[in-house]
Formats: sequence, structure tokens, C-alpha cells
Amino acid sequence: TGAGAGAGVAAAPLTSSQQLTDARAVVASVRQFHAAWNGYMDAFVRWKAADGAALAAKMEIPYLQLEAQRRQYAKQLAEAKAAVDAARGPDADDDKDVVDPSDPNVSILMAGSQLMAGVSSQLAVMQRQLTNLLGVQGAKAWVERAVARLDAGEVELQPVVPIKPRMGGAARRKAALDKQRERASGGAGAGAGA
Repeated sequence: TGAGAGAGVAAAPLTSSQQLTDARAVVASVRQFHAAWNGYMDAFVRWKAADGAALAAKMEIPYLQLEAQRRQYAKQLAEAKAAVDAARGPDADDDKDVVDPSDPNVSILMAGSQLMAGVSSQLAVMQRQLTNLLGVQGAKAWVERAVARLDAGEVELQPVVPIKPRMGGAARRKAALDKQRERASGGAGAGAGA
């Protein structure tokens, strides 16, 4: 009973009826496997779709909060750009004319563009996650439905935070001077009326 016992014995060739029987058995086994596999895959797809929809539903409020914030930033940036452009005048040359750094609209433009990029990046990440959960068409439809709900006022969100201008040194000095001038002019006017 050594390990090599029977190693030198050749297997007898199969007859054609044995080969046919073996082939039918293999085909039957493969069909059974495919039927079981297809059933498993169908169940998996149903589970994944339900799970994806449940996860996507939990993303709606955070997604819409970011979209509302993006819209707020876009509106403020457009208003600030229009104010800066108006202050510079119609003949301003973008390469030569310098804007007043104490202008709060300049601060809004600088901070707002960074905030807008961050919010847009977060929305893009969420859209990729939605695509992974729902597929390309499902994610597109989800976003359209969610934004339509936002536009219709059907979703209660936290108030969006406007961009607040940061007062740098020049802006603080200008504000202090403006306050002094206001007091001086107010004081003189009050004394003249007494």
C-alpha cells in the first residue's frame, strides 16, 4: 500500500456511451449551477437596489443643504463681483486697475471662491456616491427629484450661512476712520443746532 501503488496502471478508455453520459452529467451540473447562481444574483441585485435606495434617501437632506449653500455662495459672489466692477468703473482694465482691498466685496470674492470650490467638491463626492448606489441614470433622476423638492420648498433645511467679509488691516483702518468722520460730522451738526 505504497503511495505509488497503481501509478503504473493505465485507465481504461471510456466508451462513447460513457462519454455521452459523463458529458450530460457535466451539462446538467452546469445548468443547475447557473440556475442557482442566477437566483443568487437576482436576490443580490434586489437587495443592493433596496439598500442603495435606503442609503440615498439618508443623503437627501445633507445633499440639499450643500446645494442650498452653493446657491447662496453663487448669489453672493455674483453680487460682490457686480459691486466691485461698478466701483472700478466701465473703463477699468483688469490687468492694471487695482481694487480697494478694504472693500468688503473684495473679501467676499476671495473667500467666496474658496468656499464655493469646497462646497462644489463635496457635492461632486456625494454625486459619485449616489452613482455607486443607484447607477448613472438612477443618480441623475435622484438629483433631479431632490432639487425639484428643494425648489418647491418641500424640504426643511438649516438656514444657509452667508459669506461674511473678513476685515483685514486696511478694512479695519478704513472702518475706524469712517466712524471717526461720522462722529466728527455728527458732533459738529449737533453743536450747530444747539
